[in-house]
Amino acid sequence: MNDVCHRLMLAEAVDEGIITRPAAGALAGKRDSVRRLQRYWSLTTLIFEMNLAVLSLEESRVRRAQAVRTSYGLLTTDSRLGAAAEENLIPNLVTLDSDFDTLRDWPFTNRQTFDSAMAVRAGRMRASRFL
Repeated sequence: MNDVCHRLMLAEAVDEGIITRPAAGALAGKRDSVRRLQRYWSLTTLIFEMNLAVLSLEESRVRRAQAVRTSYGLLTTDSRLGAAAEENLIPNLVTLDSDFDTLRDWPFTNRQTFDSAMAVRAGRMRASRFL
């Protein structure tokens, strides 16, 4: 959730013309501007209201993710997602990441990969109701 909140804040700052690129370094030190940003938090709280499980990052999951990386060749974040799904017996994975499409013997019974354009359209439709 922290990363989502962070990215939404940077996107809002770009949209508002406060920064020209979505980089924390570009926004750092602009405290008055950061105080005025609000849309990112409204969008973040919508996620909490969805029927989603938000899982904390525990040491055991980081360690399990290493086994997922060595088994499937996934990068760090992807392997943490896989470890979390395995630990919590989550059989369905929905992702924008096509790296999951090429995995053989992946333990999930159902994977759905969305293309970026579809996700952006869906995100704009949902977010536009609240902006």
